[in-house]
Amino acid sequence: AVSCSLLFLSAALQPPARRSRPVPTHRPGGWSADRQRDYHAAVAHRVLTRGGHGGDGRAVAGLPGIEQLDTDYAGAAAADDRRREWQGRIGRDEPSSAAPLYSCAVCALTFDRKKQLEEHLAGKKHRAAEAAAAGHWAAFQRSSWSEASLALDEQRALVTCAFSLPAFLDGLPSRSRADGSGVAPHVTISSLAPHKRLMLWRYLRELMPSRPLLPEVFAQLERQHGRFARVKEILESGQVFAEAEQAVLRSDPDAVVQRGKAATRRGRSCSPSVQRAIDVACGHGLVGLLLAYRFPALSVVGVDRRQRPAYTAYVDAWRATHRSAGAAGAGEGDVLGNAQFVEGEAAELVSGEPRVRVDGETFVLCVHGCNEVNVEAVEMARECGASWMVVPCCLKTELYVQLESMRLTDAMQYAFLCGSMAKAYGAERVATLDARVTPRSIVLSGGGRDQRERAREDRVACEPLHTR
Repeated sequence: AVSCSLLFLSAALQPPARRSRPVPTHRPGGWSADRQRDYHAAVAHRVLTRGGHGGDGRAVAGLPGIEQLDTDYAGAAAADDRRREWQGRIGRDEPSSAAPLYSCAVCALTFDRKKQLEEHLAGKKHRAAEAAAAGHWAAFQRSSWSEASLALDEQRALVTCAFSLPAFLDGLPSRSRADGSGVAPHVTISSLAPHKRLMLWRYLRELMPSRPLLPEVFAQLERQHGRFARVKEILESGQVFAEAEQAVLRSDPDAVVQRGKAATRRGRSCSPSVQRAIDVACGHGLVGLLLAYRFPALSVVGVDRRQRPAYTAYVDAWRATHRSAGAAGAGEGDVLGNAQFVEGEAAELVSGEPRVRVDGETFVLCVHGCNEVNVEAVEMARECGASWMVVPCCLKTELYVQLESMRLTDAMQYAFLCGSMAKAYGAERVATLDARVTPRSIVLSGGGRDQRERAREDRVACEPLHTR
């Protein structure tokens, strides 16, 4: 089973073969959860057909040919069948750890039993996912992301199957850290293999469904300023944006917002619950620009000591894309007209020049701010009654705890100090980004109107009855 799984993973990294074979969706049991996930990613994106064999099935670069892969798989599946038959005879159910795996590539779901898969395929959610996948394929065919080196049916499979982060990251260079976590900063869109590029298109398409031109923005960025089209920053900023989007949308948890005749989920709406967002120590500024693009009515201010060339490159790519789309009748007006950049220090935003308004209608964001910047951003938000969200990077121990010594690994120390910061500043929500994208992945957020209302209610609840 181990050798078979290695063959599947190795096959996913090889160039396309000239002949395609159907990939089995049934999975032999007994593999670890990680290997199950990686195998499912290979099935979902049909990359197995690009495996380590030539068009005639002969072995290439020391890997077995496709016939050998078929033989190994058939042997493992037959062993599963014999084990299930034996267990049925003694009246014992098969352990879940050795259960066969049935998968739906369109929805990126796996099932232990064939009946579960059949029920899923007959359900409304799967039909909706298939309809969405057809829309993705139609949009992709109109885009500039088409790959001539891939067969049309292979492109369709990659675009219509749900995005899988493990499959996308598999084989990408990692940072030269001791733990090897995080995508290497030098990896750009241009350096990706053709099938990885198509997977990235699907990721960008899913990141902001209400803005279908987003993949074209990054294609334009690749053409105009290729060195700034870094995959690490795209994935990292995309994950932070997803968290920030929910924080900006978060409103009164007891409210039910009506949209037409249907009610959205409790606590969610289509319009931001604040009027402005401030991206403190914004660096390249991509997270703030994504927020500005998602919410045209939201005023977004990026603040840093200087404006980086990457920020200008992003804005140029956005506007060039929409100029082209506008000429074709698909534009969306003045794109990023609600975004601006201010040079200055985070500590001087409220009292310095130019002054930035921070109040209860403001969302303060700080992504990978170093040392004191995290504290300055959160304290400014708390003093002004604003909501806030930080993704800490470098944390000084003495800012949060007083200890004589602390002997922890880097990852443990980071988690410990983030917990101390959450306690010190009353964080209401703690989340995490995917550590395979960035090791500094903990997200802390809180504040805003909900917190002030709860604090007032707590004070009233604790007052003696005769003072009420």
